[in-house]
Amino acid sequence: MKKRSFLFLLLICLCAGNIFAQIQKPNLSGTWQLNLEKSKLDEFGKQSFEDGFFEKLQMQISQQRSNIIITDRVIPKKDTSEEELQIRYQFVTDGKIRLLKGLDGSISNPDDGFYKGFWFQNRLVIKLFSNDEKILKKTLMGTIEFSLSANKKDLMRVTRVFAENSFNGSRIGDSVMVYNLLEK
Repeated sequence: MKKRSFLFLLLICLCAGNIFAQIQKPNLSGTWQLNLEKSKLDEFGKQSFEDGFFEKLQMQISQQRSNIIITDRVIPKKDTSEEELQIRYQFVTDGKIRLLKGLDGSISNPDDGFYKGFWFQNRLVIKLFSNDEKILKKTLMGTIEFSLSANKKDLMRVTRVFAENSFNGSRIGDSVMVYNLLEK
């Protein structure tokens, strides 16, 4: 009887440890640089590189508990007059719909910026919504998913953009961006 109880307790501990390992959120913090060869960009992204608009695309992520700050850096080619562009957003991954705001307060118009951030298995998911006053609801405009490779040296960013005010959810652009870790 004791042996059976011990085996049952051992089984419960193993299952609990397995469940905890599956729901543990990876830490995405670090500075990441786009690896163009491994990435599959949408038409706009391809055109931006082909036209020579920018040389590098970097992303810096700072993650503390359910708060994540993402800074996208567009680094132009040195022989252009373009300046570096930085776009910073803060996301809370609690599954609630919130107003999308840049850290400088940009894009704070409730008519065009809401998000819902949450973890699904080991992926960070951000759903982007617009406010559709005609039907009095928020319309899904796209999703961004972040997942870390097993070696924690590559970060995949999958972006899906849906047609504006599309009731059938048709997608108008997908991109898979693979970033390599520059520094943790």
